[in-house]
Amino acid sequence: MNFFEDSIDSPLFIRRYDAATRTVLTSLGPFSQPMVLFNGKALSEILPENAEDLTVAHIEQLAAFKPEVILLGTGEIQIFPAPSLLASLYPARIGIEMMTTDAACRTFNILISEGRNVLAALFV
Repeated sequence: MNFFEDSIDSPLFIRRYDAATRTVLTSLGPFSQPMVLFNGKALSEILPENAEDLTVAHIEQLAAFKPEVILLGTGEIQIFPAPSLLASLYPARIGIEMMTTDAACRTFNILISEGRNVLAALFV
């Protein structure tokens, strides 16, 4: 049986998510506030404090990065935004997946290891 090292070439990846302390530990450092991870950068000024407070303007800011897919990590509970909030993503052909933050962290690492153009919007 052959073994191959699986490495992530991205300068940004998630090392751990701790729901108890509400912290995402990335290769750039720890974050305890809502965070957007994209293209090697961590941006904290885009998202509102809670996933329930997302607006069309927030979604359009995320779409402006032109990711292939957006992973929306909504905290410990999976929350589905109203379809009207997501309407601008469909004509732009940007996929969106809503999941808990721990699932979004795992999925983010898998997708960036595949070289995918993925954006994670994480609520802690």
